[in-house]
Amino acid sequence: MPARFDLARQHVSEIFSQQFQSEIVYHTYAHTLSVLLVLDKLCAEEKISDQHWHLLRLAALFHDCGFSVQGEEHEAHSAVLVSKFMMEHNYTEEETQLVKRCIMTTALVDEPDDLYEQILRDADLHYLGTTDYFRQADLLRKEWEATAGKVMSDKEWYSTNLDFFNQHSYYTASAKKLYDAQKEINFREITSRLQSIAP
Repeated sequence: MPARFDLARQHVSEIFSQQFQSEIVYHTYAHTLSVLLVLDKLCAEEKISDQHWHLLRLAALFHDCGFSVQGEEHEAHSAVLVSKFMMEHNYTEEETQLVKRCIMTTALVDEPDDLYEQILRDADLHYLGTTDYFRQADLLRKEWEATAGKVMSDKEWYSTNLDFFNQHSYYTASAKKLYDAQKEINFREITSRLQSIAP
């Protein structure tokens, strides 16, 4: 499995370096690697089997590759790309479906159905509970402006952030332990920044 994962990492790195627009400043290969690092922490804490850990690592690697096709509904394109890779490298249909399900949960449309989906969802949004949150959020804001024409005032931006924080909760016990405290600090800072803006 390590050899196949190395091939996957090389393949994904090439997709990011060759097929991504320069305007993509948040959903980058660096973001993917940060999600992978956190996913490894969560898998260890949640005592995930080696087989499922490997599959989750594949899901983390490929989850944003669909941006090479288009930003809107990129998760579906990511699922197609990982399916092609897994077919070429002799993964089973069951393994492929699990990875695709996990990728699709990062679209934030439906609630995760199982622990595997919960782990990838938590890893993808771990930055909400880090001291790097505001820098990462600023990159996302720039990306939205450049790629989707979503230009917001500071008031609109912090209101959007606040709404998202109010709706979001980590699913796994390990993510709650690692990120809830800083997430609360970030929430209070967003609230403060919003309140400081003149009506």
